[in-house]
Amino acid sequence: MKPSANACSRRCRLMPVAFLLVAAVGCSRSPFQSIPQDELDPAEMAKAERIARRLFSSWKMGIYDAPGEDFSVEMRRKFTARAQREAHQSIRALFGDLESLRFVEALRPRGSTSLVIYRFRGKFSASPDEPEVRVVFDGEGKVSGFWCKPWQRRPL
Repeated sequence: MKPSANACSRRCRLMPVAFLLVAAVGCSRSPFQSIPQDELDPAEMAKAERIARRLFSSWKMGIYDAPGEDFSVEMRRKFTARAQREAHQSIRALFGDLESLRFVEALRPRGSTSLVIYRFRGKFSASPDEPEVRVVFDGEGKVSGFWCKPWQRRPL
């Protein structure tokens, strides 16, 4: 028996709605999980803040030193003086100079036990917003990522 045109029409209208519901549920889960405050390593958190402050302070003075032992081998290779200068110019054009930092949260990618992401909000001289300053540590406690971008409540 052949379905009526009305049944096909109704099914065709419901399929996009069902797809959107499945997509919304699937996309609502963050790829990160928050690390409870009592599980954070206070020394590593302080190190993350210290590194971020030191970079911004050096950059403000026009100093773009090669990353030291606090950085992973890959970061030392890629975070050259030129890369730092370009990053600083871009950040400064968007937000101005860093004035202060405050810790917001630490995250771990779901399924990972080694990476730790420290998220700070920065107060900058030319931005009414407080962009994110993110410092990522690998399993060896080395900086494996660093950047500044507009704040998003749910990190990407």
